[in-house]
Amino acid sequence: MNGISHRPETIWKNVLENSPDAIGIVDEHGRFIKWNGMAAKIFHYTFEEMQGKPAFEFYADADELREMLTQFRADGFIKNREMKLKRKTASSSPSSFPSVWLEAEEGKILGSVCVARDLSDQKKLLNALTMTNEQLIQEIAEREGAEEALRQEKDRAQKYLDIAGIMFFSLNAKGEVTLINRKASEVLGYEQKEFIGKNWFDSFLPVSIKDETRTVFHRLMAGEIEPIERYEKSRFNQRR
Repeated sequence: MNGISHRPETIWKNVLENSPDAIGIVDEHGRFIKWNGMAAKIFHYTFEEMQGKPAFEFYADADELREMLTQFRADGFIKNREMKLKRKTASSSPSSFPSVWLEAEEGKILGSVCVARDLSDQKKLLNALTMTNEQLIQEIAEREGAEEALRQEKDRAQKYLDIAGIMFFSLNAKGEVTLINRKASEVLGYEQKEFIGKNWFDSFLPVSIKDETRTVFHRLMAGEIEPIERYEKSRFNQRR
């Protein structure tokens, strides 16, 4: 059908060679008898190089190997265990490593199938994400520290202004109230929190002067006219 063979050996060969994971099969003595293309790509050994060699030489950490074999003999399988496996032309690579025994009908062990998935890229990505997360945490902490210091300074300034006997308020470039003292609040008849964020010219000045005052304010912010203090000093120096 469509030129596809359904013989078990053909299907098995297709699965083995087209697997996205590295697959190795060892006999009852732990020596390689199969080694697929992905295994050769990841670990840089051809099947000819691996054929007949003991799989135990393939592990980078002897303690990991001992633990894995103990679990394997007890359970008959390994599921998603991370191991360090040797490469031919590079350092060892972390790999997810499930394995299972191959048994004949009478229960005799014929060998085992080992599947490995290279975790190097995932590890790099995880490390990069961890570093980024740590940097974000540090930046957030620094920002929160700066915001807390700014809040304390603002509270301190507010206390000094509130004991002053004159009206005081500050505006941002849009003419919105950012700070106002208790005296100004009492004179104008609003609570201090009612001023914050409101446009000074639209909300608190008489209609008859708000437009003219707003124009002077914006010209002052744009540097088109000088502040009164600088203007008065200039006139004084000219008279001298």
